[in-house]
Amino acid sequence: MLLKLGLRHASRVSFKLPPIKFKYGQQPPSAESTPVITTITTPVITTPVAPEKSKHHENKRTERKEKPQQTHKIKPGNPTNLHNLLRFKSENRSRFTARPSRSVEENLMRLGINVSGEVIYGIYPVLLALQAKRRTFHHLVHKDVSKPLSENLHNILSIAREQGIPVTTLKPQQFNKIFPGDQVHQGVCCDVSPLPFVPLEEEWLGMNSEGEMHQEGRSYHLWLYLDQIRDPMNFGAVLRSAYFMGVGRVIASASCSARITSTVSKASAGVAELFPVHQVEDPVKLARSLTHGGWVVASSASPASGDNNTTLTDVTSFNPNSSILLIVGNEGNGVSPELQQICHTALTIQPGRNLHPHLHCLNVSVATALLLHSLSQRLSPHSP
Repeated sequence: MLLKLGLRHASRVSFKLPPIKFKYGQQPPSAESTPVITTITTPVITTPVAPEKSKHHENKRTERKEKPQQTHKIKPGNPTNLHNLLRFKSENRSRFTARPSRSVEENLMRLGINVSGEVIYGIYPVLLALQAKRRTFHHLVHKDVSKPLSENLHNILSIAREQGIPVTTLKPQQFNKIFPGDQVHQGVCCDVSPLPFVPLEEEWLGMNSEGEMHQEGRSYHLWLYLDQIRDPMNFGAVLRSAYFMGVGRVIASASCSARITSTVSKASAGVAELFPVHQVEDPVKLARSLTHGGWVVASSASPASGDNNTTLTDVTSFNPNSSILLIVGNEGNGVSPELQQICHTALTIQPGRNLHPHLHCLNVSVATALLLHSLSQRLSPHSP
């Protein structure tokens, strides 16, 4: 008991506790008037304790407090502060954040050049467009170079001056601001009118010898129909291959097809400017009409896309004896079911290895080039 009292006293002195009042209880007197024995009960603290904080402890607590965030107050009616705040947020924006870029037409207008149509760019698209004369030219813009002009650029400027087309020369820094991203402009662009499709009905009876394969005194035609090819890069690449392989007609649907834009012209290396692309409203009617005329209508297909209703034929073993209409579809959906039902067969290209399930087909422009090459070899007079 004395030890407990000593500890309590030492604790009170060390921690500066207020004085402790003890409750003393007395036992009730007995009948035999025995002496009273005093007992000590649990001490009760009557005053609440507020422990004193050391200065060292308070300093550490102060250091742990977070610094208040800086707030940018904008005074009403003061546009300068608003401008500085927006500039601060713009400068601290992540460099990986995608920023919307202006179009070529908008960039030209910022340089004081009004655009009346669409802008085509690149040496060959502009040069072939000038030579074909299928567009209306509004303005020609080229980059000033210190070295002598190339032969093609010299021809472009000469034809433009002969046709009375306004020509503007820009410094390299100004010209490079026209084209956002990584567009290969080759230092020349032109504001021209849109290039429309040519209706097929206008030349249905007046077919010339271009694109015809002569064999044993008969003329065989190779036509190409693009079924819902919406990607302009693929559309332009297919046009370039079709022109090279001697295709007589390239036909597209009136709906769900890419337009002949500047991207198509650039991807085709200018072929779209001189090689007309025809258009039909009803491709099913076209396929049936050619079938009744003795044509073979074939579609393109990957080796893994066959089913019970489609006959797959390896293009290397396909030997036609009549004119051919080749139908190629987009990479997502392929040839539409309505046209697939009319096709006599589906031509495939056999791969040189076992393919991954998700890599079972070629790009549509590459596959079309390979199919056209094989078909043109079999329709040519020198084929075995």
